[in-house]
Amino acid sequence: GLSLPSGVTLRGAGATLTQLRFALPNSGSTCINASGAATGPYRAVTSGYTQGSSMLSVADTAGLRPGHFAELVQDNNSTWDTEPISWANDSKGQIVRITAVSGNTIWLRYPLRTNYDATHNVRIRPIAPVKNISVECLHIERTSDATGSGGGNNIAFTYAVNCRISGVRSNKSVGAHFFLFQSSDIEVKGCYLHDAFTYDGTSTRGYGVVIGAHAGQCLIVNNIFRHLRHAMMVKQ
Repeated sequence: GLSLPSGVTLRGAGATLTQLRFALPNSGSTCINASGAATGPYRAVTSGYTQGSSMLSVADTAGLRPGHFAELVQDNNSTWDTEPISWANDSKGQIVRITAVSGNTIWLRYPLRTNYDATHNVRIRPIAPVKNISVECLHIERTSDATGSGGGNNIAFTYAVNCRISGVRSNKSVGAHFFLFQSSDIEVKGCYLHDAFTYDGTSTRGYGVVIGAHAGQCLIVNNIFRHLRHAMMVKQ
């Protein structure tokens, strides 16, 4: 597979002219991947965590800087998490961009999308996402599905911001064709996603575009989905 760093545009001459074929060694492998990382420990959020709020009070703002990104989460609540499973731990959260810091208060570019529960360990940590990556105007085809339990994606963005996938034909996935995970401000536009090796749903097998794990502010528009278990899915 290919791993893309920040600031890279991978652009073909069109889906009929530029074709990338991946014969990957196992079912968990991803064809094109771009990943950032968390860069510090969680810090307790003491107030401000209500829907529509653009201001949070934090016990310790070390590593939380203007212009940087962070991940806000809370523990699951047993009143609605009635059948716990490990991949859905800390399912409530949001990737936020910090616009200002003063004392123990931080301000956010986007307001919070939901309310958080003070009794369930509301916390935030700094992240270092990859940025400004674009995959455009080409055809991706996965040519083999090795045995295994994984769900490798054709394109995966993890801890990524300000990225786009445009004019891409994606043929035959194991897991989701495009997986947007712990990311923000991602655009998927004018793509054609079709067919998969299996459709049982395990590890997103047979899915089109998945937005998962606190990702948000994403635009999925003017795409064609064919012969998939789910065209688009929001998880966690």
